[in-house]
Amino acid sequence: MRAIRNAASRFGLARPSSFLPNAVRQYAVLLSILKSLPVSMESAMKLSSQPYIHPAVVLVLGFALLPLGCYRAPQNNCEVSGTITYKGKNLTKGTILFRSADMKDAEEGGKFGAAEIKEDGTYVIHSLEPGKMVVTIETPHKIELKLSKGTRAPPGFDTQGASVQIPAKYADAKKSGLYFEVQPGNQTKDWPLD
Repeated sequence: MRAIRNAASRFGLARPSSFLPNAVRQYAVLLSILKSLPVSMESAMKLSSQPYIHPAVVLVLGFALLPLGCYRAPQNNCEVSGTITYKGKNLTKGTILFRSADMKDAEEGGKFGAAEIKEDGTYVIHSLEPGKMVVTIETPHKIELKLSKGTRAPPGFDTQGASVQIPAKYADAKKSGLYFEVQPGNQTKDWPLD
């Protein structure tokens, strides 16, 4: 407290603790401490011969390099592509999902990858990690929507469904019976469903 009073008296302030904001009080204390440090001529000469880097430069460089420290490159960049058919017909809509065969969630270290099934029945899943996967395939079901005369379905609402419907078991990871061992690199896997 004495240091604050001494620093405040240097600035011509009588009672610093009652009306100065904390930052100003801390600055005043730091200033008085720095002024009271003994500095010899030899140490002053050593300091002046060192290159000076402004603290703002260090701060800017630190923030610029921060994302590099947080970046985690993927272990392996595996890609799986192929065609999905049901009873010989290409699926026209839907989703294919690859999930770790051990059924772990992402928080537990599980691996996932998904892709939309295109109109020609093809799919491509990027950035998978190697390992045994259980595969699920789901197609949208047709929804009967009764609208009054002159009204339309909401935007983005699909009333058509997929032209090729598949059994619901393929959408369940425990019942689909579809497994695939993902290897490093690009690979093709077609799914002919019955």
